[in-house]
Amino acid sequence: MGTKHSSMGFKTRSPLYIFVVICLCCLFYILGAWQKSGFGKGDGIAIQMTKKTDCNIFTELNFETHHNYVEIIEPSQPKAKVFKSCHVKYTDYTPCQEQDRAMKFPRENMIYRERHCPPEQEKLHCLIPAPKGYKTPFPWPKGRSIRLPFPSRAFDMAQCSRCLIPWTANDGMYLMEVDRVLRPGGYWILSGPPINWKTYYQTWKRSKADLQAEQRKIEELAESLCWEKKYEKGDIAIFRKKVNDKNCHMKSASVCESKDADDVWYKEMETCKTPLPKVSSANEVAGGGLKKFPERLHAVPPQIAEGLVEGVTAESFEEDNKLLRKHVHAYKRINKLIGTTRYRNIMDMNARLGGFAAALESPKSWVMNVVPTIAKNTLGVIYERGLIGIYHDC
Repeated sequence: MGTKHSSMGFKTRSPLYIFVVICLCCLFYILGAWQKSGFGKGDGIAIQMTKKTDCNIFTELNFETHHNYVEIIEPSQPKAKVFKSCHVKYTDYTPCQEQDRAMKFPRENMIYRERHCPPEQEKLHCLIPAPKGYKTPFPWPKGRSIRLPFPSRAFDMAQCSRCLIPWTANDGMYLMEVDRVLRPGGYWILSGPPINWKTYYQTWKRSKADLQAEQRKIEELAESLCWEKKYEKGDIAIFRKKVNDKNCHMKSASVCESKDADDVWYKEMETCKTPLPKVSSANEVAGGGLKKFPERLHAVPPQIAEGLVEGVTAESFEEDNKLLRKHVHAYKRINKLIGTTRYRNIMDMNARLGGFAAALESPKSWVMNVVPTIAKNTLGVIYERGLIGIYHDC
C-alpha cells in the first residue's frame, strides 16, 4: 500500500516541477539577452576598461622571477703551479731524515738521530710521486726527546736489551722517564753496555775506566730515583723501584712540578722525578696495591676506588663492565669466531675503562686499548686492570 501511495503522489506533483523548471529557464534566457544587448552595467564597465587599456603586443617578455636578483659572478680559477718530477735517485728521499745528512751531526746526546731538515737553498723543488694509497700522517715529532705516550705508573717491568740509550746523558733524563712509567715495586732490567764491561770492553772498543764510570753513574741515578739494585750476573742487571718514597735513603733527584704526570702527548721530557702519591706507612704501596691477574682484571682499580677519575665511581665501573659483557656476548652470538685465534689482534679505538678487553678475556686474543687525547684520560685505569693501551688521536 505504501508503495502505491508514493507513486500516486509523485504523479500529481510532476507537472508542477516541470512548470517551475521551464519558468527558470526562460528567466535566465531573458537576463542573458538583456546583458548582451548592452543595457547591462557589467558590459558597460568592460567596454570602458577596454578603451583605457594599451593592448599592444610585446614580443620580448621575460617570465622569470626578478625579486632579489643578484648577478652571479663565476669565481676565477687559480692557476695551478706545476712541479717537474724529481730524478729517479730521489725515489726514497726523506728530506728531514736523510742518512748522509744525519751523519754530519754530532753523536752527543744522539743529536744525529734527530730530524734535520735541509735549509731553504738545499730544498728540492720537484715532485716525488706518492705510493699508491698514501695518506698524510699526523705531524712528525720535533725530536727524540718526546715523552713516552703512556700514563705514569703503568708498567710492572721495563726492559732494555742493547737499546744503546745514553742513560747517563742529560742528568739522567731518559732514566727519569722510565721511572715515570714504572709502577712502585716494578722492575727495570738492563742488558747490554755497560753491563758486563769486563768481558766486552774490547768488543765495544771502549776503555775499562770509561765503562766502569758509566755503570757507576747509572747505579747512582737509580738510587736517586729510589731504585734498588737487586741482581747482576753475566749480561743482566736488575733494579727494583721501591713501593713508596718513605723508603728512600738518598736525596732524590729534583721533583717535577707538573700537576698532571699523565699529560704527555707531544710533550718534552723533563729532567726531574715524577712524585709518587703520598702514603701513611712504610709498607703501603704508593697509588694503591693491585690484585694478581686475572682477579686484577675485574677488581675496582685504585684510581677509581680513590675517586681520582672524574665522573667514575665503583658503581659506574661495575655497570660499565656489565654493559660490555652484554655487548661482547651479543657479538659472539653473531660471530662465533670472536675470542679464537681467528681474531688475534684487536683494537678498541675508544677504550674508556677497558671494559671491552676485559669482557673479551681470551688467551687467544688480545686488545690494544686506545684512549684519544681529546677524551677523558682513563688510560691509567686500563693499566691498573692489567691491560695495555696507548694515547693517540686519529
